[in-house]
Amino acid sequence: MATYILIGAVLGIIVGHLIPPGHFFWFVVGGISGYVGQYYMSRKYKNF
Repeated sequence: MATYILIGAVLGIIVGHLIPPGHFFWFVVGGISGYVGQYYMSRKYKNF
């Protein structure tokens, strides 16, 4: 699970360099998106 959150957070930092409102906002959004993506994958594919 931490891998998905970390990947989402890193992508959020990258996006934060390009799009306002900044690094921290996109870091948080990326981390939450990583968590939601992992949750969705684990529900859809039980053994993932």
